Amino acid sequence: MKKVLILSVIAFLMVTSLHVKASLVLPPAQFINIVDDFLMDELKAYPMFADISAELPGSPIKVVAYLEQDTTSGGAAAEATSILLSASTLGILPVVSNKDLKLSYRILVNGQLLTEYSFIKNVTESDNIWLAQYDRKLDKDIVTWVKSTIPEVVSKLSNDAKVKALLDEYNFYFE
Repeated sequence: MKKVLILSVIAFLMVTSLHVKASLVLPPAQFINIVDDFLMDELKAYPMFADISAELPGSPIKVVAYLEQDTTSGGAAAEATSILLSASTLGILPVVSNKDLKLSYRILVNGQLLTEYSFIKNVTESDNIWLAQYDRKLDKDIVTWVKSTIPEVVSKLSNDAKVKALLDEYNFYFE
């Protein structure tokens, strides 16, 4: 009876250790966030990003998240026209713009790009000409979209051969 119990415990420990090794966890890495403050907390909810921190400036591994805005060709024309209309009505009419938001996640090792994944969303915004310069927060729907990209980037990074090779090398030297 004792042998069966001991073998069962050993088998359980082996299975759980295999499960832990099967899930990818990035080593301690500096997180550079150029999106918004909520993103780090959202990423840390996933085991892969459990060890990221903004307080690791000397870390050779960096996780960078940033948001770019690219004006579309039709959006530039619409924005120029709506600026003129808004200015002629002293700001009564809103300024309408159409742009592509590009959210990129990068993993850098020693300053070199290891891998990058980007997500693009087309948005149309309407702002008051007088208040647009003071409103620098992301809209709720954009925040929801940014949060929705996190599971997808975790999935892509988990299957990325370069990230797996980085983790294998890190584990070889540091574990």
